[in-house]
Amino acid sequence: MPSGRLNTRPGKRIVQLTGVVSIIGGILFQVVLHVPLIAGYLVGAGLVFELFTLGWDSRYQAVQSTPPEGFEPTGETYCNPGRDKWVSVWQHGIRRIYVATDPPPSNPASPIS
Repeated sequence: MPSGRLNTRPGKRIVQLTGVVSIIGGILFQVVLHVPLIAGYLVGAGLVFELFTLGWDSRYQAVQSTPPEGFEPTGETYCNPGRDKWVSVWQHGIRRIYVATDPPPSNPASPIS
């Protein structure tokens, strides 16, 4: 099984690439087409995408051993992208946390191995 760190790379890269493309598109709209409103929107959106990835890995490294009181399981289980262990997702409102867990049992009927 690939390490969890490799599993998170495509997602982070996609978000970063989206930010870069948005910023470049904004510059093109300003310089070539002279449409400052769209240019400003695209550059702003690109910066938001780039800022979103700054704390990407640290979110996955803050894994707790037990969920705090008031949190409920979402049923989601992942190979932790920040470490090579499994985590389950717990939530309280919109706040989501990661709790260390055992890997899910393998499903022989699943096409994913």
